[in-house]
Amino acid sequence: MKRKVAKEILVDSFFELAETVPVGKIKIKDITENCSYSPATFYRQFRDKADLILWAYQRDFEEITKKFGKAEENFEDLVLSFVMYFKEKKEYYSDILNSEKADELFIKPMYNFHFDLMKNHCQEKSDKKLSIETEMLLRAYSVGALSIIFDWLMGLWDTTPEEIAYTCIKAIPPDIIGISEKY
Repeated sequence: MKRKVAKEILVDSFFELAETVPVGKIKIKDITENCSYSPATFYRQFRDKADLILWAYQRDFEEITKKFGKAEENFEDLVLSFVMYFKEKKEYYSDILNSEKADELFIKPMYNFHFDLMKNHCQEKSDKKLSIETEMLLRAYSVGALSIIFDWLMGLWDTTPEEIAYTCIKAIPPDIIGISEKY
């Protein structure tokens, strides 16, 4: 059996608190007291609460992506898996998106995380540096796709996860990402 490391214990503590306390009101002290750690232990693992939230998401992201081969081969299934992930954690992410510090805690870090992933993916497929235009298209797609998902989580659209995934897939610039255009 794998033992949990401090990061995982702190994240578990945070999630436990998030079940009863709005995310924006959870303090570092609350997280550390809940798991009997010191604030110093928290700061050895994370810069701040936003860093903890992003690390937890990245951990979940890696678990989801492990199920798939190359993104190009299973892109549609991968996108649908992420939309389903957000649906399963709708209450948690809605709470974050409704918090006063949503931009700082989650939205900007998520935009940057997904932009960097897409940029790195494209850079690996190319033998030359990506153009500024390509980077701008990748940024626009990352922000746009996440905005669609966030708006859906907040109840802007009453639609299915499949329809949200389809919209995100339809919007991707296929010639840039290298994903065949099926739609």
